[in-house]
Amino acid sequence: MSYVSGTKYQLALNLYVDKLNGNPGAVDNSILVSIFTKDTNQRVLDMRISLVGRSKVNYSFIACTNPSLSTEKVIYRIDLDLPENGYSNPAGYYMAYERCCRNNTIDNIVNPQDVGQTFYLEFPPTVQNGAKFINSSPELFPPLSDYACVNDLFYYDFGGVDPDGDSLVYEMTTPFNGYSAPTPNDQIAPRASPAPYPLVMWIPGLSTANQIPGNPAAVINFNTGRFTVQPTLTGLFVFAVKCSEYRNR
Repeated sequence: MSYVSGTKYQLALNLYVDKLNGNPGAVDNSILVSIFTKDTNQRVLDMRISLVGRSKVNYSFIACTNPSLSTEKVIYRIDLDLPENGYSNPAGYYMAYERCCRNNTIDNIVNPQDVGQTFYLEFPPTVQNGAKFINSSPELFPPLSDYACVNDLFYYDFGGVDPDGDSLVYEMTTPFNGYSAPTPNDQIAPRASPAPYPLVMWIPGLSTANQIPGNPAAVINFNTGRFTVQPTLTGLFVFAVKCSEYRNR
């Protein structure tokens, strides 16, 4: 979410689609994003966001990569108004979008074909201590352009920059499953439910601290966002990185 001017913001979601294993019918022409208060989980707004762009993600040539692998970047975007008198709750707010289901070829979670995704973003009130408060979300990483090879150390920079100069920290976290469920022919899911959200279930032997089978396991630097893993198995693995921002630190 990026500040524009006045009380205007722009919200964007970048969705990366597995063109080899994914279902093309699951790419919606629009998505339904909901805003809730953090303290009471009260629904504030539902907004329909349109698909505005699609592009192919180009990968570097790697010896262990299947040449048929293909990923598409899908962009949803909307301009929205967050007036001070409507978004002044001191506890802040969060946005959520839920969609089922994940690819059935995922190897590190239980029943991936029945597991949903919940996209989640927190933001502060637009007024604090009686004054206007402006905040943009961190501008994070570009799309991954490489694949990790078995028994080779892989690293990627998930570090971002913050338009407001806020401090950013990173940690591995278990992805949200949410409340969305399989629908006939991958029909568009209903609006998001309020938090808290159920998490995905790791297969036996894996956990938040060990999301990808590896030696060493997948870790991320708390301060820089540098992600490293040396995978010990070939597969398609889900993992999640949480980025938090702090003002004046």
